[in-house]
This record gives sequence, structure tokens and C-alpha cells, in this order.
Amino acid sequence: MKEKLDKKKAKQIIYETAKRLFFEKGYEVGSRQIAKEAGVSQALITYHFGSKRNIGIQVLKEDYRVQASYLKYFVDPKEEPLFFIINFQNMTMRIREHDPRMASFITGVMKEDLLEESIYEGNQAEIFEALVREMPANGYSFEKNYKLALGTIFGIQRSLQWKINQGFDLTYAECFDYVVRSFNFALNLNFTEAEIQDMIERSNRMVDQLFERYPQLLDTDQYLVVQNMGSDS
Repeated sequence: MKEKLDKKKAKQIIYETAKRLFFEKGYEVGSRQIAKEAGVSQALITYHFGSKRNIGIQVLKEDYRVQASYLKYFVDPKEEPLFFIINFQNMTMRIREHDPRMASFITGVMKEDLLEESIYEGNQAEIFEALVREMPANGYSFEKNYKLALGTIFGIQRSLQWKINQGFDLTYAECFDYVVRSFNFALNLNFTEAEIQDMIERSNRMVDQLFERYPQLLDTDQYLVVQNMGSDS
């Protein structure tokens, strides 16, 4: 029993240490440094997680789980799945704008396509699957539409984040506008310009209210790194 408890504790320490380092130094931090600061061997990281990549996916899944737990007070993901996921995208853009560490972490995981991977492994999967199933028939299989939709949406997000990192004259508010349009295109929603603008304005009002009520969500330390250390793996 003690051996099992020690293994579980070691896994938790590795996860918490990696998460802290991801936000202190960026996702590029190596497994060797994670092992050193956690006081474990690199072999133990491999044993529990397989690779640093899998730890990154777990952090993304935790980030979504925490943010979604607050967002559900404002919009029901089952009744309005598109509006729910649009609002989540708006929240993440605001957090990146206020906390450069989150922007740095997201930039790092984007290089390895971990945003998409975290969804394939179950994070947000139910919502995206429901949205893809509602797409008009186009001759493609569900699997192809699913992968193409995610690839389009997150491919655009990667490009937008890199533009910001390079100093391009682009605000996160403008990024969110593009993200909403990417959903419209990728899911073949055929929204009019008026409908797109209405969704953006509704989302901005809702997210303003959410952050006014829960300002701690704009600080990565408060809502993710310190208070919510843990892995659901």
C-alpha cells in the first residue's frame, strides 16, 4: 500500500512541478529540469507520463475543466454548445492578454499541436463532436470533417498567436473576431455578418460579466498553477 501511495505522490509532484515550470519558463523547459526540480529521475517521468507532451496535454485539459466550471454558470454547453465553446475561446484570449505566461505556454504547446490533441483525448470532445454532426452533408465522413474542422480552427489560432508574438499590429479582440469567423467557416454555419457580429457582442458582454464576478481567472497563478494543482490522468 505504501509503495502505491508513494508512486501516486511522485506522479502528482512531477505534474505540479512541470506545470509550474511551464508557466515560469515556458513549455520549452526540458524533462531533465522538470526531473531535477521535482527531485525524481527522468525515468520516473517516462514511467508516469510517457513524455513531457502528455503532461502538457493534461495541463490543457485541467485549464479547460477549471474555466468551463465557471462558464457553465452563464451558458449551458448542452443547450448552446457553439456559444459555450465560443465563450471559452473568448475567455482564453482575455487570459492570454492579461497574463503573458499563458500566452507563452499556449505558444509552446501550439508548436506540437497539443490543443487539438487535448480535444481528441476527450477535452471538449463532446461539444466539438456535436457541432460537427450538425454540419450540412458535404460528402465527407464524420471523422474527416472532425479533423478538418479542428485543424482549421486551431491552425488559424496558431497563426494569430504567432503574429502577436512577432509584434504584428493585432489585438486579442481582433483575434477573437477571426476565431469566431473560423468556426463559421470550419463548421459550414453560413452565418451572416450581422449574426457573427451579434455573437461576438453577446460573448463580450457575457465574458465581461464573468471576469467581473471571478477576476481571479485572469491570473494563472490564482486559478490554475497554485490553487488547482492536480492531474485527472
